[in-house]
Amino acid sequence: MPRPQLFSLEIPDDPTLSDVEDFSSPGFLWTYLTFYAAGATLVASWTCFVLSIDAFAATYPDGMVGFVFPVVNMSSLLVITLFMLVTGRQLPLNLRMIGGFVSLLLSIVLVPLLQIVPGIDLHVRYVATLAMVILTSMASALVQSSTYGLGAVFGPTFLQAIDGGKGIGAVVLVAARVITKWLYDQDTPGLSSVALFFGLAFVIISISFGLYLLLPYNAFASPKLDAYVRIQILTPLALPLPSPVRSPSKPAFSTSETTPIVLKDAPSDDGGSILNVLRQAWKPVLMCFVTFCVCLACFPGLTTSLQSETISATWFPVVLTAAYTLADLVGKSLPMYVRLLTVETLHYPIVLQLAFLPLFMFDVVHPFVLPDVVAIGLVASLGLVTGYVGTSAMVLAPTTCSEVEHELVGMTGSLATITGLFAGSYVGLLLNFIVQLLMTTA
Repeated sequence: MPRPQLFSLEIPDDPTLSDVEDFSSPGFLWTYLTFYAAGATLVASWTCFVLSIDAFAATYPDGMVGFVFPVVNMSSLLVITLFMLVTGRQLPLNLRMIGGFVSLLLSIVLVPLLQIVPGIDLHVRYVATLAMVILTSMASALVQSSTYGLGAVFGPTFLQAIDGGKGIGAVVLVAARVITKWLYDQDTPGLSSVALFFGLAFVIISISFGLYLLLPYNAFASPKLDAYVRIQILTPLALPLPSPVRSPSKPAFSTSETTPIVLKDAPSDDGGSILNVLRQAWKPVLMCFVTFCVCLACFPGLTTSLQSETISATWFPVVLTAAYTLADLVGKSLPMYVRLLTVETLHYPIVLQLAFLPLFMFDVVHPFVLPDVVAIGLVASLGLVTGYVGTSAMVLAPTTCSEVEHELVGMTGSLATITGLFAGSYVGLLLNFIVQLLMTTA
């Protein structure tokens, strides 16, 4: 008769690992680059759609792509992230990550093909492109929630690596879009440059996928992956709901000789439940939501309405996007070197963040009052604050919970981020409606 596996909620220390984990540790740099590349992957797909919105708008002039794409994207992100938090994390890590990467690569290939292959009806192209937006969003959310959960187990440095990868990935993609648009935008809708641009995103995602597949062979990462699996087994998401067909005196599941057994000295409270995580990490989770809600309410919504006296209307949005992206990269990288915020002081920047809303609205309603350098500085400041506060919140969130809850708190923070983006997209629409009313009555 096989003996049951015995597990404890205490994660044992691995004797092969040193107490100090830094870039001098064998395999640390490889692991760091894996998470960094994963961060670039998380922004690659959606950034491709955002930076190519001009070509999609020209291809589908009646498709309202500037409104439909963001709503579809954020809605899909929210749905799949909720699924991951409620039950999806119980799926094997490789199934989630490999499935997400393969779906991303498939969508990145199919989107430009749908635009350039002749003989396809315009409505079919549009519907199929929307389907690819949904597939891309769901795959990106699947990889993001899993990556943040894994990063929370690996440690704060790797959470910072994810956000740093997002920043540098966005910078590379902005530069690539400018170059491809400049050199290969001779056709009217600009689909040649879009195809090359999406091809670069395919390369970025492929590199990240390859690094992940090699991660189990990394001496530094292998024991932490084992710890991740142990945590996944031992931490239920929440207490089971009462069933009308099950007697209260009977357990929810029957046990057998092969069922893993948690030792009796393990904690008896619901240490791995969502509610318990929220009770302890509510402030970092809330700050993730507020930070990205304010961000998306302003950028790219209100910022695309800003006007310039000295820069042409076709290039001013590019300048603003570059300013935001570079500042966001700096903000995401700073928490690794300068920790200005703690769990107790994490809410201090809220006033500064909320101040961006009236400032951008004023600049839109009263164009040319503020010089261009001020408008560019405002956008850059938004990127810097969003990057720094958002990354700080994600890094600080796991410090409020026990070790076995690190994966769950990482996924909860990811959900708060996506929920903030979802809410911010609608807040931006509301602010734009208010701006239009103010401009008509001025």
